[in-house]
Amino acid sequence: MHLFSTGFPVMLSSAFRKKNRYVNVKSKLFVVFLVTVIVSAGIGISYANVNGALTADGFAEGYCDVVFTGVSVSDNEVGKFVGDVSTSIVNAGKGISVTIDHAYPSYEVYIDFTIQNTGSLPVDVNGLLTSSFDDSVMGCSISGFDGVSFLLPSSFLSGTLTLTVLDSIKQNSVYAFSFDFGFSNDDFTS
Repeated sequence: MHLFSTGFPVMLSSAFRKKNRYVNVKSKLFVVFLVTVIVSAGIGISYANVNGALTADGFAEGYCDVVFTGVSVSDNEVGKFVGDVSTSIVNAGKGISVTIDHAYPSYEVYIDFTIQNTGSLPVDVNGLLTSSFDDSVMGCSISGFDGVSFLLPSSFLSGTLTLTVLDSIKQNSVYAFSFDFGFSNDDFTS
């Protein structure tokens, strides 16, 4: 029995009670689902904030940094040793300096290098950047990346820079240049 505003007892049908009970169960399930979604979102945001992946403006905190960790050099000379090449990592790992002395046409230099992402964000390696490179006397190609250009934090990537001396080179001259790589992230570019 149920009392309405008239004050008289009214008998509710069993169909009304079943329908009302069904609506109450649906309402309770919806509330439980809603609370679960809100709590899950709160846990995810808290976790991201604690681990440095979230800031007040919603962007990831961190930095991008790629450095050279190793370099070695060889050439195509067999039996004769006319050309001389020296390499070194410069600018706190940001580039490699190359000096070629006594180069001659068809002389090839192979510079093997390794780069590492020492930053806290993944980066895309965009390509080779050279400084003071004279492409009228030397050809340049890069190999060894095998299609990989994405570098996660703390990971390494190795390759070979091949320099081919062209016929237009002045013999007994010294050629010096440096190279590094451009890299980027959605939020950062260097």
